[in-house]
Amino acid sequence: MKVVLHILAALNLIDAFVTWYGIKNDFIKEANPIMDSIYSAHPAWFLSVKILLSVFLYALILYGEIPRKKWFASVAYTAIAVYLLTFLLHGLWISKLLLN
Repeated sequence: MKVVLHILAALNLIDAFVTWYGIKNDFIKEANPIMDSIYSAHPAWFLSVKILLSVFLYALILYGEIPRKKWFASVAYTAIAVYLLTFLLHGLWISKLLLN
């Protein structure tokens, strides 16, 4: 499960900066209404929340406090799948921008 949390934390950090850059340059819009409202309040808050989420995941790994519940693993794997789908969409949008 440590590897899963490492992957999830890394994907979250990458997504934070890719999304920030995309929104800042009007390439994309934030689809998550909660994160969109945080970004609208201030982009630094958006980045801070995303970074803190990854720090929390790394803290779970560091302190060995990874929940051993089945639901936790399901949530983690689902989040990875959602991030991978998001990166696929980002890749498609970026390729369209580069080809135009």
